[in-house]
Amino acid sequence: MKLTLLRGRIVRQDRVGDGALLLGDGVILDADFRGNTPEAAEVINVKESYILPAFTEIHAHGGGGHDFLDCTSEAFRGILDLHFAHGVTLLCPTLTACSWDKTMEFLTFCEDMKHHPCFGGVHLEGPFLSPEMSGAQNRACLLAPTDALADQLLEHKAIIRRITVAPELPGAEAFARKMSAAGIALSIGHSAADAETVRRAADWGFSQVTHLYCSTSQRFKRGSYIVGGIVEAALTEDSLTVELIGDGHHVCRESLLMTLCCKGAERVCIVSDAMRAAGCEDSLTESWLGERLPENRVIIEDGVAKLPDRSSFAGSLAAGDTMVAALCGRYRLPLVLISRMMSEVPARLLGLGASRGRIAPGCAADFVILDKQYHTTAVITAGEKVEVSYVR
Repeated sequence: MKLTLLRGRIVRQDRVGDGALLLGDGVILDADFRGNTPEAAEVINVKESYILPAFTEIHAHGGGGHDFLDCTSEAFRGILDLHFAHGVTLLCPTLTACSWDKTMEFLTFCEDMKHHPCFGGVHLEGPFLSPEMSGAQNRACLLAPTDALADQLLEHKAIIRRITVAPELPGAEAFARKMSAAGIALSIGHSAADAETVRRAADWGFSQVTHLYCSTSQRFKRGSYIVGGIVEAALTEDSLTVELIGDGHHVCRESLLMTLCCKGAERVCIVSDAMRAAGCEDSLTESWLGERLPENRVIIEDGVAKLPDRSSFAGSLAAGDTMVAALCGRYRLPLVLISRMMSEVPARLLGLGASRGRIAPGCAADFVILDKQYHTTAVITAGEKVEVSYVR
């Protein structure tokens, strides 16, 4: 067995402090090593840098000038390489609403690419979304779920990890029950549902909420009565785990803190919602959300993608460590909480909570090494160190 001793500022679930980890055969053997260095062990000393469990990203559309809907091996590898350089070792390629034929092409392509070591399974954010809450999604491509469409998706059930659906759509209950029975997670998003519909959806199999506060309904008046929306239901229903976009733009600090107060870090997952302009040069002024079509053109402004009329954000430019910097700096959150929401929680949502996202014996020896400015300097995957150059 090849042994590796990793020393540095270890970010654990409850504290940050100097320590050492003993690694072997791609897993953590000792999460709090205190003995003498074993003979023949490789020593990796990152001194005052932070050692965190590598990030798991369950909601990213692209990066580095590519989108997963490009459906080319160059785009697929380019996106995963870009996010890897920011500390992400497992990522779910995420679809934006597009034609049904394109959706099928995307799924077939992902079947061919599923053996990439960073592939975490597909997230379909569309086409089963509310036109009323479509945000930057292509409204012309939205559909109501049907039994026939569900059957076509189930042909790819081995690679589909989660589907975002507006539960108020006709056919949503039957669709949700069918997908849930097949082991596919369901997330409420791009939806105008009221709180009662959210509670019913939880009974149908919905367990998550996609980018809370972004294209999710909040309390509203129905006649003379105040009715709760997705936000209120998500904050009060313990069965729901919520996504928050961690780029420092999509969610205000007060909403983030309120969510943590209501849910606790164990039911909050930080995602990037990264689009193709993530990781590109600062001078970039326009891009596309999804396919390179005129109707999908967006502008890049103030560090975020927007619709040309500035009526909505259109995905983020964030990736992994850039969210750590935003959450530590702008939101002043402790690193231990950020680590849980970017590693432990998403790993659990993918059914990998016993083996990834935590610093504990038997867990994967996958780590991100961050300097004092929270830039990734190296990624350790299966116990092997990979030097990376920080990408803005």
